[in-house]
Amino acid sequence: MFFHTHYYHLKQHVSDVSPLMAFGCVLPDLSLTKIINFDELHKEKLLSEFIKNLDSDIEKGIRYHNTLDYYSHIRYQNNEPGFAYLNIPNKLPLLVEKSLGIEKKVAHVVAHNFIEAGLEFQLLNKIQSYLWN
Repeated sequence: MFFHTHYYHLKQHVSDVSPLMAFGCVLPDLSLTKIINFDELHKEKLLSEFIKNLDSDIEKGIRYHNTLDYYSHIRYQNNEPGFAYLNIPNKLPLLVEKSLGIEKKVAHVVAHNFIEAGLEFQLLNKIQSYLWN
């Protein structure tokens, strides 16, 4: 998921979001920049080592991030895989493969990002002021 969706998910569960909690809920996606390793902020064993000296609000934010990623990638409403993989239209990986010139297996993984981007777009259009409430 993208950072707006992660923050929205956090705000749905926590009434008083601190700045550190907000930072924590988007922190795991810094792995996309290669500044930090994906596994360090997404896999439980490495995550616990990484966060042991962090402020508890940052840890809470990271855990909310990973909960939403779990629903998106692994399991959603007792279905596997998660929402973003379960809802990939059959043609989308082929279109991604051809347009980006990547392997079929990689195209399937990249295609889930289009589902997540669509969800984020819908969320931002539906709830335009949630960030500032």
